[in-house]
Amino acid sequence: MKLNTYQKLALITIVATVFLILVGSLVRVAGAGLGCPDWPKCFGLWVPPTDVSQLPPQFDSALFNPTLTWIEYVNRLVGVTIGFLILLTFISSFQFRKSKKSVFVTSALAFIGVVFQGWLGKVVVETELHEGMITIHMVMALVIVCLLLYAIYQSFEEQIQIELEESARVKLSRYNWLLFLFTMVQVVLGTRVREGIDFITNNYPSLTRGEWLNQPHVEFLHEIHRSGSWLIIVVLVLMTLAVRKITSSHVIKNFYVIWGLTIVQISYGIVLAYWGMPKPFQVLHLVNITLLVLAEMWMILILRKKNSN
Repeated sequence: MKLNTYQKLALITIVATVFLILVGSLVRVAGAGLGCPDWPKCFGLWVPPTDVSQLPPQFDSALFNPTLTWIEYVNRLVGVTIGFLILLTFISSFQFRKSKKSVFVTSALAFIGVVFQGWLGKVVVETELHEGMITIHMVMALVIVCLLLYAIYQSFEEQIQIELEESARVKLSRYNWLLFLFTMVQVVLGTRVREGIDFITNNYPSLTRGEWLNQPHVEFLHEIHRSGSWLIIVVLVLMTLAVRKITSSHVIKNFYVIWGLTIVQISYGIVLAYWGMPKPFQVLHLVNITLLVLAEMWMILILRKKNSN
């Protein structure tokens, strides 16, 4: 399938946004969320210092760690780049204003979303990683990539052929919506656990990584988050029973992708819970859930399409 300029831009932007989530997770794991104590500048400068001697006099030198500062600065640069990509995607969507208005409107919403996301980033820094704001920041990133995915789908919906019995399509669609809802709840719970861990590391630095999830501040949320995986498995089993009667290869392949990403996500969660929260798996856990949300969103979209006959 040959892609036009808009579709290429939107796809690149989705990939870049997933990369930003990867970079953001590296920032969190490294503890660099406050590597730049101000926003949009970093230590009052557009290009941050590399040595404490370069700090402006109004900043406390105790706050400066060159490694953490530059990790956060790179995160911001990636965010700005994605902002411009979404702006270009929005501008490119003007060609659909009359022929496919939904593409233009959704692209506009994605652009508004990234502006709001930039403001949220400012609030996160100003509130010193306040609990709740990071969760909103993460959910908003997923909303943006889902909007872009919807816009791409709308731009070539007519080229997608999905032949399904109506009863099977409706049943599978309902199950997938339920799966998407449970997954988003898991995202919120997981991010809240991450915020609780930040509280623990800031206030009880003597605790080892293996002790984090057993602390009162996160233990209850972690138990709910862990148990929530079973709800997802139950829905996937129900979807498996429904998929058996479906012959559409597009739907079946996407369903296998969802199953695979779910198994990987649960595996990462097991490693985090029982092997002392290794840093690489914290990053992989966050990136994989993003891919899973996109796969579920794509399934939602293709199941909206009724047979042409």
